[in-house]
Amino acid sequence: MYKFLAKNGQLVAFGAGVLITAGFLAGVLGGIEDFMATAEDQRNQSNIFNFGLYAVIGLTILGFVAAVGFGLFQTLSNPKGAVKGIAGIGLIVALFFIGQALAGADSEGVKAALTEFNVTDSQSAIINGSIVGAAILAGLTGLAFVGGELMSFIRSARS
Repeated sequence: MYKFLAKNGQLVAFGAGVLITAGFLAGVLGGIEDFMATAEDQRNQSNIFNFGLYAVIGLTILGFVAAVGFGLFQTLSNPKGAVKGIAGIGLIVALFFIGQALAGADSEGVKAALTEFNVTDSQSAIINGSIVGAAILAGLTGLAFVGGELMSFIRSARS
């Protein structure tokens, strides 16, 4: 199965996407006149879009399971090669906790919004940690990009 998907996976995914999209469009276009004839306040009772919603949910779950499954397969089949990936995940988790520790106190406006939307202090800390961690990762990505371009420029200048 792995060899088949490695060779034909994109074709299978594209074909499945085309078939699901065609089925969704056929269902919607076949019932759009009845949907539009329905009173506007009753349109939320319609089932015309359910197939598309269920397809998106199902494909999201399938993609998640496939990503985790193939990741585990690669990790178990090549443990030495997986060390870099595991270290990267560990770095991201460490950056999250660093971001959570670096997050300052919320301003009065933020506190009012947290109260309005019933966000607890622990949820706020997770949100702050995620935002600061993402900013740190974005900064590191920018530095890596600039550093890589500089190294490429220096290498091309030498030759």
